[in-house]
Amino acid sequence: MINDINRFIQLADTNNLKTKEIETQITNNNRDIIGNFHVTVSFGVTNVANIPWFSISRFTDYKEDAPVFLYYKKQNKLVLSFGVKEEKNNKDSLKYNFKWNDLIRENYQTVQEYFGERVDRYGDSYVYKTFDVANSVVANGESISTDLTEMLMTYKKQLPCGSLINYIKANYTSYLNKFLGVMDKERVDFLNAFPLNNLLNITLDDYSKNGNKDSFTNYIENKTSNICSGNLGINPNKLFYPKNNGYEVLSTVSSAYETFGSVNLKFDEFKRELHYFITNFNINNYQTLNVLKFRANIIKFNVLRLYRNDVALYGLPSQRELSKILVKIGLNINSDDSIAKSIILTNYLISQDPQIVNLNTDIVNRLIWDYKVDCIDSNVNQEDSSEDSNEEEKISMNKNFDKNLILYGPPGTGKTYNTKIYAVAICDDLDLDEVKNRNYDDVLKRYDELVLENRVKFTTFHQSYGYEDFIEGLYPEIKNGSDQITYRVKAGVFKAFCANESFDSLWDSFVLDVKNGKVKWGDILPNADEHKKDTVLSVNGNGNIDLPYANGVPFTRENAKKIYLGQEVDNTQKDYFEKVFNYFKKNYMNKQNKGNKKVFIIDEINRGNISKIFGELITLIEDTKRKGEKEEMSITLPYSKKPFTVPNNVHILGTMNTADRSIALMDTALRRRFAFEEMMPEPELIKAEVDGLKISEMLTAINKRIEVLYDREHTIGHAFFMDKKLELGDLAHIFKNKIIPLLQEYFYEDYEKIQWVLGDNEKTDESFKFIKQIKNEANIFKGKNGADMNALPEYRYEINKKAFDKIESYKQIK
Repeated sequence: MINDINRFIQLADTNNLKTKEIETQITNNNRDIIGNFHVTVSFGVTNVANIPWFSISRFTDYKEDAPVFLYYKKQNKLVLSFGVKEEKNNKDSLKYNFKWNDLIRENYQTVQEYFGERVDRYGDSYVYKTFDVANSVVANGESISTDLTEMLMTYKKQLPCGSLINYIKANYTSYLNKFLGVMDKERVDFLNAFPLNNLLNITLDDYSKNGNKDSFTNYIENKTSNICSGNLGINPNKLFYPKNNGYEVLSTVSSAYETFGSVNLKFDEFKRELHYFITNFNINNYQTLNVLKFRANIIKFNVLRLYRNDVALYGLPSQRELSKILVKIGLNINSDDSIAKSIILTNYLISQDPQIVNLNTDIVNRLIWDYKVDCIDSNVNQEDSSEDSNEEEKISMNKNFDKNLILYGPPGTGKTYNTKIYAVAICDDLDLDEVKNRNYDDVLKRYDELVLENRVKFTTFHQSYGYEDFIEGLYPEIKNGSDQITYRVKAGVFKAFCANESFDSLWDSFVLDVKNGKVKWGDILPNADEHKKDTVLSVNGNGNIDLPYANGVPFTRENAKKIYLGQEVDNTQKDYFEKVFNYFKKNYMNKQNKGNKKVFIIDEINRGNISKIFGELITLIEDTKRKGEKEEMSITLPYSKKPFTVPNNVHILGTMNTADRSIALMDTALRRRFAFEEMMPEPELIKAEVDGLKISEMLTAINKRIEVLYDREHTIGHAFFMDKKLELGDLAHIFKNKIIPLLQEYFYEDYEKIQWVLGDNEKTDESFKFIKQIKNEANIFKGKNGADMNALPEYRYEINKKAFDKIESYKQIK
C-alpha cells in the first residue's frame, strides 16, 4: 500500500489530471486490504487541486461519507480521514445516505481543528491518522496498511447491510486471514480426540460426562466455537446427559429408540445412526437417509461441519436463527429442521453466485452467523413469534440480569475474573451457570471478541477519576504554529460507549421506509379521519416527507431536528410535525438499542468519588429512566450542550473490594440504584494439594479465625490458590507476597493476632512459625540501668522467612 500511496502523491505533485491508472494500481495491488470496495482518485477537474484525494467506498464514486486519504500540499501532510462529503444538492440522496455516527464525530478532531486554521476544503472530515510528506514521499508510513485496515473495519461495521451474498463476498478475505488458522487447529484437535473411525467406540462418559472438558459435547459447544455456532446450553440438548450419578435420555430420543431398552443400548444405536449420517450425507439425499428421526439440529449440523468440511452446506444449527435469514430473503419454510433449511439456503446462495462453492465452507458459515448478528439482530426489531417450544432449542435460560450490578466481596474471590463471565452471559443472552461451566479460555476468547465489537468496555475507578474522564470534558489544544490554546469537548469513556446512531442516519432510515410505502397516516395518527387513515405517506423530490394536509405540506429534516433539539418550529402545521416526530422517535430512535446488549465494567467502583464521576448521570442509569422507558429522562450535558440518555441495552457491572470499604459506607445514591451480588471465598473450589496438604482445608481454617478476630469482609479469597499445579515454592510466594501483607494490613501492629490466624501460637517448633516472637530484654538499650521493662512491650515480632519453605509450617495452620 505504501508504494501505491507514494505513487499517488508523486502524480498529485505534477500537472497530470488522469486518474484511471492509479485507481487501477491501488485497487489491484491492495485487494487483500480493500476487498470489494471501490477506489476513486481526484487530482482536480479542470485545474490541479490543492488537496488531491482518493476515497475507498462502497460505490464507484465518492458521494457520501467514506474513508478518504487527503493530501494537503501546503502543509505537507497526508491525512487518513473519516471523510465527510461536502453537502451538495444530490438527487440520489436516498442512495448515497451513509454518514459517520456520533462515535466518530465525538472522538476525533476535524481536519480544521487539527491544523488549527481554516483549510481550503474538506475541513469537516475527521482525522484518523496523519503522515508527513517530504519530496513527494510519505516519511512515516510504516503503519499505513494497518491503519487503513482498521479504519475499513470500522467503516464496514457502520455501513447498512446489503444482501447476504454481497456481505459474504465483501468480508471473505479478511475473515479468511483472521479465522482460517484457528479453525483448522480446532478441527485437528477435535479429530485427534474423536476420529470418525472410533466414533462407535466412545462411551457415555466420553460423550457428555459432567466436568469433562474433553467430552464430545464440550468440544462441539466450547472447544470448536469458531467452527460451530449454536450452544447446546441446557443438558437435554445433548440428547444423552448426566443425571443422578447416571445418564438420562431426551424423551424424543428415548421414544425413537424405544425397542433398545437400556440407556447404553439406546446410546449404541444413536452412535450407529450418527456415524451413518456423517459418512453418507450429501445435500441431495438428506431426506432419504432415514436416521436420527428426532430433533437434533445442533448435534447434526455441527458434526457435519467438523467431520465433513468437504460438503458445501451453508446455514446455522438453530432453525430459529436460520429462519431470520430465510425470512429476510423471502425463502422461509414451515419446518423445524435446520438441515432442511440450510439446504434451501445453500441452493439459494449457489444460484446467486455459483463460485461460492470454491470458498472455504467454514468461513462462509461464520459469515452467515455474523450477517445475522450484524444485519438482522442489530438492525431489525423482531418480536420473534416463532419461539421454539421444543426443549432442544431453548439455548438460553434468559436470566434477567440487573441493569446495574456490583459484585462485592473480600480480596481474591474472583470478582474481576467473573466480570468476563457475566459480560459474555449478558451479551450473548446465556444462562450464567452455563457460561461458568465453559472452559475459561473459551469465555475469554468470546470476551475479547465482544471488546473488539465495542460491546464490552472495561475501566477502573481511582481517586483522581472524574466526570471529564467518564462523561465529557474540555481538553486544551495548542494550534499548530502558534501559542494559542483552544478547548475541545471530548467524550468520556462511558458517553462514547453509549454513543447511539446519529439522528441523521435514523432519519434517513425513516425517510426510506416512507419512500417505500411502509408508513400510513393512520400509523402516525390512529384517530385520523377514516378517509385519510390508509393514505400512504410519500417523499417529495427534495427528500422531505409530504403530509396529507394543506396540499402536502413538507416535513423537513431541519424541522425534525429542531424538535429533536427542543427548538421552536415556525410552521402552522407544527402540531402535525410533532405527531410525525413522535412516531419516528418511538419506532426508530427508541428501538435502536433493543438489539445487542452491551456491558460497561467498572473495576474497583468504590475507590472513585461517585458523586464527582457520575454527576447528574446517577439518575439516568435507573432502569425506568433509560432510553425508551415510560419515565425516560434526558439531560443536557454541561460542555457539549447536547441531550443525553442512557441506552436501555447498556448494563453497568461493577466490582467492589469489601476490605477497602464496606457497602454501608458507599454513596447512598449509588447503593439505591445498584443490585449487589456477594462473592465470598469458596475454598471447596481449590483442588490443589501440596505434599499431602489440602489447601482448601488450610484456607477454611484461616478464614474462620479472621471472621472471629475481624469480620467476614476481610477473609481471604480462594483465587490466590487456584493454580492446579501448586507446589511448595508457589505456596511460599503466595504467603510471602500476598497473604502476609494482607494480614499485616488487616491487623496493623497486632502481630499476636496474625500468629493466631496462622496457628503459630500452637506450633511447638519455632522454625515452623511464620511470625517469630522475641522477648524484649533491658540490656538491648544503652545506659547504666537499661530501660524500664514495665513500660515496654514484653515481646517484639519478626517474619520468619525460613518458615515459608517448610511444608510443616502450612500443615500446622489447621
